[in-house]
Amino acid sequence: MKLFKVTVSLPQIVLLGAGCIMLISCAICSVVTGNKISTIISGYDALCYPDEKTTLTAKLETDDTFGIREDIRSETMIFMLKNRQIGTAITDDEGNARISFDAPASTGDYIVTANLATDSKFKKTRGGEILLAVRNQQQQFIISDIDHTLCDASIMEFLLYKNANVKPLKNSVEAMNLLAEKYTVIYLTHRDDRFLLRTKEWLKMKGFPAGVSYYSDLPHSSLNAEEFKTPVVRELKARWPNIVYGFGDKKTDMDAYSQNGIECFIISAPDTSAEVPVSAHYVKDWMEIERQLGLSK
Repeated sequence: MKLFKVTVSLPQIVLLGAGCIMLISCAICSVVTGNKISTIISGYDALCYPDEKTTLTAKLETDDTFGIREDIRSETMIFMLKNRQIGTAITDDEGNARISFDAPASTGDYIVTANLATDSKFKKTRGGEILLAVRNQQQQFIISDIDHTLCDASIMEFLLYKNANVKPLKNSVEAMNLLAEKYTVIYLTHRDDRFLLRTKEWLKMKGFPAGVSYYSDLPHSSLNAEEFKTPVVRELKARWPNIVYGFGDKKTDMDAYSQNGIECFIISAPDTSAEVPVSAHYVKDWMEIERQLGLSK
């Protein structure tokens, strides 16, 4: 019998293994959901003026049972607001479906849901909510980072543990809710939007106030947090001039806020090697922020 030698590189092995896992995952999902493959829908929040035409986006992906997620294209997504259909769109090559929509005339928070068509071969198991925050230009805002600012863990630690086991920073929930009584909350994180849904679930589970959230989109976004956040903050400040405070834990946060004229609080030991802008304050915890802003009741 003649034997054939086959040479396979490590990347090929990884790809082959990933493909096998995906097939197994899809097979399991099909059984569990009655021959429909499980999916998640990530809804991208939107912040706009009353009556403004805005774009709403939702991303469709296979559920990550084995830590692998695939974009799903050519599927119809239906967008609903208060049981009323406001638009439909077909997902593109990256799984994104977008509609153009005239925002309500009244300010407030609106929940838009994105769903699959009833005849789809896929089934939504999680997600689909989009927070549409309609505000006047005079509204006051705050912006907060998440990792080591609200979440007492790094992104790697966040990945290793279930949401229930990831604790918020001490007093962060209380302080953010006190701030939300006066300001609209914006969450700005360098986390990739792959973690959008889980991050939203964690914020809600821990009792943080509702807020519009923004994420990076790797590899399209910069790997450098400051290079990602600074233009996002600049764009927000151009449309919403009354962004009063920013919160973070790194110099990159301080630079993103300070360069856009926003007073900020950095929960960290002071960086003595760099000049600190007059609008920046290093604090040891959220209790100190409460005292400085007179939030304690």
